Amino acid sequence: EGGKWAALLNAEKPSREQWETVLKGYKASVDFPGAVAYSELLEAYPDAKVILTVREPESWAKSVMETIFCPYSRGESWVLAPWFWKVQMMCKAMRKKFFNDKDGGRSSGALTTKAGLKNAFEAWNQRVKDTVPPERLLLFKAGDGWEPLCKFLGVPVPNEPFPHVNDAGEFKGDMMRRWRKYLAL
Repeated sequence: EGGKWAALLNAEKPSREQWETVLKGYKASVDFPGAVAYSELLEAYPDAKVILTVREPESWAKSVMETIFCPYSRGESWVLAPWFWKVQMMCKAMRKKFFNDKDGGRSSGALTTKAGLKNAFEAWNQRVKDTVPPERLLLFKAGDGWEPLCKFLGVPVPNEPFPHVNDAGEFKGDMMRRWRKYLAL
């Protein structure tokens, strides 16, 4: 689906029908790549809501530098795994939207420095807050648990603990296992 997502993210104003090529059968889009298209998705889906997960910018930047923007997952990695180029095209389109520039944060240094990432993250959060109508936006901290999330979505609170996933150490281990597999092929 990387090629379809790249085309949608690079499109001027995708229609709902175009979004359905990647979203058909789903009720929600979580994290990237859908997160960077929040404004286009709000336009295509007028009843949609946006949940902006907020966290401390320094820890976010550190996590990103150690995981999704580490050398093994940057745009150059397609050379080692040529069949991965469609995913890399999607990632390039996501970075352009997230960093709000033409080269995905490369020339500004935002892609490669912790300070640049922190500033980009703060600017991103502000853009979302400035553009999403307040009644359609939840500023959510994972530590707040189920209650605010369920209230915003109009669903009952589950009778189970709020999950903690997306651990940086686990992510790095998974990336290394994948690259060992790719390089062995």
